[in-house]
Amino acid sequence: IKYLWKIALGSGRRPAGGGQSWCRPPFAIVLRMWRRRAAGQEPLCGILGDNMKRLSILGSTGSIGRQTLEVCDLFPADFTVVALTAQQNVELLAAQAKQYRPSMVAIGDPDCYNILKEALSGLDCAVLAGAEGVAACAACDTADLVVGAISGIAGLTPVLAAIEQGKDVALANKEVLVAAGSVVMER
Repeated sequence: IKYLWKIALGSGRRPAGGGQSWCRPPFAIVLRMWRRRAAGQEPLCGILGDNMKRLSILGSTGSIGRQTLEVCDLFPADFTVVALTAQQNVELLAAQAKQYRPSMVAIGDPDCYNILKEALSGLDCAVLAGAEGVAACAACDTADLVVGAISGIAGLTPVLAAIEQGKDVALANKEVLVAAGSVVMER
């Protein structure tokens, strides 16, 4: 499993005793990227090559999801959004979909599907519902990186779907690893 910030800017700190690299704190990374841009230095895509990262954001209406979208706003040449999901916040999810124009949007609560479908009627994107829809967004063919920002154990199934498709996953919840760490790490 790789972290968004580690992928964007390379390895961060190493935990005591070795092991996998940890990511740098998000604020420090955003500050570093902002300073580079303000100084007229090459944008982040110069560090990554010409490869724009295409993100699938699971839990886009939560705190981590909104912060991830803010990073996308700061660096539009580096990140684009291809899929968004939320559990019940139809209004915010619809607004995000209209702003970022992903190819897929999923609402976890099937009862909210009709409201979301109507709100996005003029938008060219697939609207999905339920756990299957969220998992489909996680396994989206066009995504390079899946940001798992769904709180609790509800994030396990979509994260496993992303891993099964060979996606890089930026995991923002500990419950997935606490509940099924060995399963996640095996895959």
